[in-house]
Amino acid sequence: MLAILACLFGNAASRVCVFDVGGTLQHMWADHDNCTSTGPRNAIASCLFRNYTVAINTFELAKDAEYNKQKLESGVGLPAAVANDPSLWKTQADPNQTRSKVLNMDAISQYTGVPKQCIILFDDELINIQAVAAAGYLTQKAWTAANATECHILSEEEVPRTRHTLSTL
Repeated sequence: MLAILACLFGNAASRVCVFDVGGTLQHMWADHDNCTSTGPRNAIASCLFRNYTVAINTFELAKDAEYNKQKLESGVGLPAAVANDPSLWKTQADPNQTRSKVLNMDAISQYTGVPKQCIILFDDELINIQAVAAAGYLTQKAWTAANATECHILSEEEVPRTRHTLSTL
């Protein structure tokens, strides 16, 4: 209960937005599926506007994730300070995907000193959402297109819900 009150009445630094890369942010780039949605950029911007900490939790291997850093900075507005901070840029921690996601969330919580109830993960995979939610974190399912020619990102319809979810943090 005290942790929830800290989220509601504490300063903005007591909240964290965590984003998955593949399937959630990755398809924003102009050279990838001709995606033009501003959903990922708006979600990151909403978190930054509220002075929330932003972090990355990806199942990619570190060497693969390294390749994406610059594109995330220019494509979706991810701050370089996040991309260059290994405590906020978390890659595969375990060969088991859901365990890796939870371990990374725990590491982000420990590093930032922010309780689980004040940290939200944006991810496109339901198994990750379920595992992270079961561990006590907030979650927001990113939209995944049924049509393979569309982008796999937060849809424009998700942006208002994301703003609502962030306002309840």
